[in-house]
Amino acid sequence: MIDVLGRIIGEGDVVTYPVRQGSYLWVNAGRVLSVESDHIRVLKYEEGEGRVVSVRNTENVTIVERDIAIVDRACMTDTLLGV
Repeated sequence: MIDVLGRIIGEGDVVTYPVRQGSYLWVNAGRVLSVESDHIRVLKYEEGEGRVVSVRNTENVTIVERDIAIVDRACMTDTLLGV
């Protein structure tokens, strides 16, 4: 899955995504728990406790913070493979 800027969405990334209910439109944020074939599962940030939601329209998702450990592992794998 890729975000609106063409970056690959990974587990642990913090993302924002638009939500619409009737004529109201707002932006939610949360941390990606898993990336499935047709959606991502996000732990939505709320006051107090979070809630897990499925985001299907990932073309409107924007990554606002990367999980550095995951990025470092991907870079290390590329280096080991000579990519």
